[in-house]
Amino acid sequence: MTSLETVFQHSITAREKDKMGLLDSETYMSVVDEQSARLDLAFLYHLRGDDTRVSHFLDGLPPQVINDFWRTVTHP
Repeated sequence: MTSLETVFQHSITAREKDKMGLLDSETYMSVVDEQSARLDLAFLYHLRGDDTRVSHFLDGLPPQVINDFWRTVTHP
């Protein structure tokens, strides 16, 4: 089994974790799937202002999922 890449391997800060509304890493790992982990990583890098990394984590996801991501993160 391969390890799932998550925000917890990307030095997430307590402030970022709170802003994203994430649970502790153990609980998170028990419920997250690959698509959700990638969306969370995209959101983390959106918060950090790194559009290249956002695109990297969104790449290959279904278009509707990507549209929903952008609609969510840019909603006022």
